[in-house]
Amino acid sequence: MTRKGYTFGGWYDNEALNGAPVTVIGRNETENKEYWAKWTINSYTVTYALNGGAAEGNPSSYNIDTDTFTLKNPTRSGYTFTGWSGTDLTGESNLTVTVEKGSIGDRSYTAHWRYNSGGSSGGSSSGGGSTSSGSGTVTTETTKNNDGSTTKTETKKDGSSVTETKAADGSTGTVKTDKNGQTTAETTLSSKAIETAKRNGEPVTAPVEVKATRDSDTAPTVKVELPKGAGETKVKIPVTNVKPGTVAVIVHPDGTEEIVKNSLPTADGIQLTVNGGATVKIVDNSKDFIDTRNHWAKDAIAFVSARGLVNGMSATIYAPNNSTTRAQLWTILARQNDADLTGGATWFENAQNWAKAKGVSDGANPNGTINRAQMVTMLWRATGQPAAGGNASFADVPADSYYAQAVAWAVENGITAGVGKGRFDPNSTCTRGQIATFLYRYMK
Repeated sequence: MTRKGYTFGGWYDNEALNGAPVTVIGRNETENKEYWAKWTINSYTVTYALNGGAAEGNPSSYNIDTDTFTLKNPTRSGYTFTGWSGTDLTGESNLTVTVEKGSIGDRSYTAHWRYNSGGSSGGSSSGGGSTSSGSGTVTTETTKNNDGSTTKTETKKDGSSVTETKAADGSTGTVKTDKNGQTTAETTLSSKAIETAKRNGEPVTAPVEVKATRDSDTAPTVKVELPKGAGETKVKIPVTNVKPGTVAVIVHPDGTEEIVKNSLPTADGIQLTVNGGATVKIVDNSKDFIDTRNHWAKDAIAFVSARGLVNGMSATIYAPNNSTTRAQLWTILARQNDADLTGGATWFENAQNWAKAKGVSDGANPNGTINRAQMVTMLWRATGQPAAGGNASFADVPADSYYAQAVAWAVENGITAGVGKGRFDPNSTCTRGQIATFLYRYMK
């Protein structure tokens, strides 16, 4: 018995649906009977990742009978909104998003932005000339940008170019692209830029911009240098085609490469933490799972799979609605925390030992299915059991439950908002799609 957008609540022997539902008809009952089905309308959540923007008036929930609505586009100082991505959308350039009456299912939407770095408007530009060199004609253009930075670009006849930028805060950046399209960039960030960013609780933006590629061999390389004594600094590298599956790949001095798991996609770049300096490649490591293309958690799945936190069942299948075992979650959290998982008598032994040593789990029942309460609790413990500012306000989360503080922490940090109608649903199975979403929201 099904009805789109509703949950079946049982059969009743009266049209007013009073009393208890009928569950059994006695063997000896022979007269005709009439029953009425009880339906409860489902409420679905709508979540937004505005990436620094603001929008008023967009709904946080809806149901099948909600009138058709169109999202109000967000605004962000210093940026141009370039579109939405998310549920039932293709790409990231959807400027108009309409949800028709009769739609169902939880929805999530991500806002995308382009940084207004300046341009010829508001500044002076000179160039053109035909200066000859051994490599062919060179065209030079110098631009004074609106943000006070100066950009100088030299383009040769063979298509190669060099762009040098000096920011108003003293940071510098150089982007070189050869005739084959291979890009290398270098940036030196100033003490002033770093101090200002740290004071405002923001990453410092490098004055370079690159385009990610699918192949690490052709990916742009960016060398970042910080002033002596700057310490750990959050740095954002602008990327023209950033997406959830875009990652920074650190290039070690010996030439080996390693994905930076905590490199985070922003509206217009990749953020990572640098100490002293680093050389990274910017790679689109998105997986092509055919069963997540229209899934509500596709962005979260793209994020975690690109970073090797949660792998697909195969190269083309992720299985977002499948359950997850306790051993699998131990492994996911251990990977996130850079634990050494090589070796072991079983594929999960080292993750199991890590979980026990860190107080994440007792290591029991590795093949047991994870529920929502256990997922949030293990994530909270792996984070160090930070204190929440208050208590969870869900009707189905008792204050004295083992997971109450974990749920309160998760709500406070935007990791979960429950399932609607004041419920968290702690005992429901946590699917692979939900686990990806919890991790994605936590890491962002």
